[in-house]
Amino acid sequence: MNASATSEALEATADLVARIRGGDQAALEMLINRILPSLRRMGHRRLTGHTRSLLDIDDLVQDALVSLVRRLPHFECHTPGSLLAYLQRVIVNRIIDATRKRASQGEWVALPDDCAEQGASPLQRVIDNEEMLRYRAALLRLKPRDRQLIVMRLEHRLTYQEIATQLGVPSPNAARVALIRAMARLVSALETD
Repeated sequence: MNASATSEALEATADLVARIRGGDQAALEMLINRILPSLRRMGHRRLTGHTRSLLDIDDLVQDALVSLVRRLPHFECHTPGSLLAYLQRVIVNRIIDATRKRASQGEWVALPDDCAEQGASPLQRVIDNEEMLRYRAALLRLKPRDRQLIVMRLEHRLTYQEIATQLGVPSPNAARVALIRAMARLVSALETD
């Protein structure tokens, strides 16, 4: 890339980021549509072997985009590739976390049928219940459409195609973008608690 093209790419990205900070939802959609193919390729390249069984590429990309939306108010575009470099680091970190979690769980061992259930401790049940209450309260502060999107994906585990069909959204990609926005609003609602 020559110096002029590099400068134009940096200005275009920086302009979109500035517009997003100003509340321009169209700029957010433009940025997401611009980087989504690169993120999917990045995720596909990074997920190899056993990590494919641990993570879904769409969820990995969604996590990266939600992280970006949370970070945009503080993000500085110094080079044309800084945004993608940040997102790549988010993806790599998520894969590392999933791999570590899997390694710490050890191998699965079948327990005898008469083995008593080893449920969560009372403290863990209280913590889990409090977190669920925070999630539910934040969810109720969202618009009905955002709630639908989040519940369909996180709780009912519907695919983006199924969500698009049920909500009358034009495409699975449009459903994914709408969910990313809804998740960003949910994160914001959780942070205001």
